[in-house]
Amino acid sequence: MSTSPTTIAYLTRDDIERFTGSHESILEAVETGLKATASDDAVVEPTVYVKPQGAPGGMATIRGAILSQGLIGIKTVGSYPDNRNKGLPPDPGFMALFDLETGIPRALLDGAPITTIRTAAMTALGARYLARSRSRVLAHIGARGIAAWGIRFLDSMFELDEIRLLSRTRESLDAAIDDFGNDLRAMIVRTDSWEDCVADADIVVDGSSRTEDAVLLPTSAIKPGATVIVYGAFSCFDDDVFGRIDKVFVDRWQDYSPGQMGAMMCHMARGHLTREGLSGFLGDLAVAGRRGRSSDDEIILFWHRGLAPCDITLANFFLDSAAQTGSGRVLPYP
Repeated sequence: MSTSPTTIAYLTRDDIERFTGSHESILEAVETGLKATASDDAVVEPTVYVKPQGAPGGMATIRGAILSQGLIGIKTVGSYPDNRNKGLPPDPGFMALFDLETGIPRALLDGAPITTIRTAAMTALGARYLARSRSRVLAHIGARGIAAWGIRFLDSMFELDEIRLLSRTRESLDAAIDDFGNDLRAMIVRTDSWEDCVADADIVVDGSSRTEDAVLLPTSAIKPGATVIVYGAFSCFDDDVFGRIDKVFVDRWQDYSPGQMGAMMCHMARGHLTREGLSGFLGDLAVAGRRGRSSDDEIILFWHRGLAPCDITLANFFLDSAAQTGSGRVLPYP
């Protein structure tokens, strides 16, 4: 799709989700942004949150730049879990790309699929660098949206024997399994409780949606050697989990302040998770090309909250793909 300084490329959700390339190409695009955060090629600004008191959700503004791609990116993304009951995306928003040298808008994309796919890809990359290479059982709490992409990524990455799924309702679980069809190599196993889902799993992903912190994942159910990956707005853990976890990795660190959302924020507020207690950042592992696991018995937690450079490199990847297939449209500017 050709553009000029007086036009803006525009991609809808359908334009993005129509992509038929490989899973690995998407992962490479997100990993490019991840590596940039561990070098001098990226700018990452603190996320700004707006959550009015009494509102059913809130909006975050994620901002950054990729110097080598000449792009500044600004994404607004909402967290409105109840939107699912209204037939609306739970993470509405837009992704805007601007020319680094001139500030001229270059592109506008539906932010929901960028958030969905980037989050799922970061989950998979976390497993790539932190999970045991011989992981055979995936426990996934949550089965649609971000979870559906993440499950496909992980199924293509590991030689899984079993994918255990748990969802809030039987209807959503049935719908997810129908959507997967014959896409997955591993056998899908329905589970009815967090404990049944997680017990003896090699990779545990909390991709569920909640509106408050709740102790749902029994610490005792996490087996030695498991990699636990969380990315939602609220915690599923008791503070006791830190007595079993050997290492904690994150994609970025931002000091706690009231009003911020994130799966481990409540643990930060109580002092159980600190900057000094981290084992490292996933971007550093990616740049070095090394794994963060020292032994097969370590329990590792990976918490990711979203990196603007990964949104930018993924959005730019989809723009390039759209240009090759002639999808999307061009809007006038100014």
